Amino acid sequence: MYRKAAIHHSVFGGILGKTFIPSFGTSTSHEYTLQSYEIVYLSAMKKKHLVIAVTNNLLYDQRVQRISSALSEEYKVTLVGRSKSGNRGLEAGNIGVDCVWLPCIFSSGKLFYFEYQIRLFFFLLFLEFDVIYAVDHDTLWGGFGLGWLRRKVRIYDAHEYFEEVPELAGRSFSKKLWSLTGKIWVPTAHLCITVNDALADILSQRYKMDFIAICNMPVRRERSTHSVSPPSSPIVLYQGVLNVGRGLPEMIKALEYLPDTILWLAGEGDLSEELRQQAKASPVADRIVFHGFVLPDQLHHLTVKASVGINLLEGDSLNYVYSLANKFFDYVHAGIPQISMNYPVYQSFVDKFNVGILIDNIEPENIANAISHILHPDQYKCYVDACQKASEIWHWESQVPILLDAVGLAIENRNH
Repeated sequence: MYRKAAIHHSVFGGILGKTFIPSFGTSTSHEYTLQSYEIVYLSAMKKKHLVIAVTNNLLYDQRVQRISSALSEEYKVTLVGRSKSGNRGLEAGNIGVDCVWLPCIFSSGKLFYFEYQIRLFFFLLFLEFDVIYAVDHDTLWGGFGLGWLRRKVRIYDAHEYFEEVPELAGRSFSKKLWSLTGKIWVPTAHLCITVNDALADILSQRYKMDFIAICNMPVRRERSTHSVSPPSSPIVLYQGVLNVGRGLPEMIKALEYLPDTILWLAGEGDLSEELRQQAKASPVADRIVFHGFVLPDQLHHLTVKASVGINLLEGDSLNYVYSLANKFFDYVHAGIPQISMNYPVYQSFVDKFNVGILIDNIEPENIANAISHILHPDQYKCYVDACQKASEIWHWESQVPILLDAVGLAIENRNH
């Protein structure tokens, strides 16, 4: 019955490509058997297709880029975001995954979120995929909604305590709407992920679901050769969004207590113009530099030139209290000590490696005193050495096996 082995195009065309199988003849029954064999064979061999949905600017989201790249080792990954001019710089070749940009008429507010859910839903409706990976509450209606209808594996990744972000303070209707979103969709997930153990505990209690922590640590680099002595004109660096609650107006005022110290701000945000006006009117205006948005692959080169990193937050927001900012680990890997907040999450890390000082409030004089203490020649080397040791432990490669094992188990359990 065998005539010859042949290269046969799959019925799925470009999705599955070519398959090497034997030709069994020309009868209808044999052709049906051939098709069935091919489908079963390819289903066993092809990678599962995982779709990651986000709404933020992917060009600067290091966590999503790292997770996408890590998952692409085991799965076919498609990253779906909204079309923004900045995102165009992030293509498949940068992180090893396919990127899809959904065009949105609205750029912010309720209309944007509503539009994005509709566009995401219909994009997924006509896509062959196995897993939807929804990042934060603002992708749940479109991502989990369609995933639930099509009985797909659903993974939820909480980058923050969404209902407690400061942007929702005093906006009771919006807060209730996002809270309802979480209560409806998070319990339908097959896997829940967040950024640290403390927030994992909080969200596990809130949703009666088990959350695991995947910390957003940087990829290992060659050990930093950062100076163990503070320079005569030290540079204090802030990297991240220039938004409310980050202690930035206070940091500009604190600079007045720090002669010869320079402040670098790397990022943009809601306070960009206001901070520039404050800096212009400050008596230390000549010592404040705004670098604007800096791409992740360029940010490390900027950070290693600094002397101290700042990670200041206002405690009114529970999202901040239970946060673990990317910059915390970025400063460590750059070999520079930092000023962070005396919150439980940061305490747990600083207790292991003394990489900086934790402060209780963001009064300008308190910030200045902490920076002065770090820059003291007798102290500075100890902090730099601690950063060097911590970077050997706190790196992305330590998180990847946790991520891959958890995702693989969720898919396996769902299939059974």
